Amino acid sequence: MEGVHILAIINSVLTHNGNPAVTDDDIVLREARFRSLDFSEVTLRWICFG
Repeated sequence: MEGVHILAIINSVLTHNGNPAVTDDDIVLREARFRSLDFSEVTLRWICFG
């Protein structure tokens, strides 16, 4: 899986939680309101659908 695909999953989780999508690869995920619980959701989506 490429970084573009992972960023798409991260953006899906962010927007589902009412946060704006990340458009810059250099942004710190904490600044994007990406919570530790969101990492678990990204991992599960990657395993199930990746």
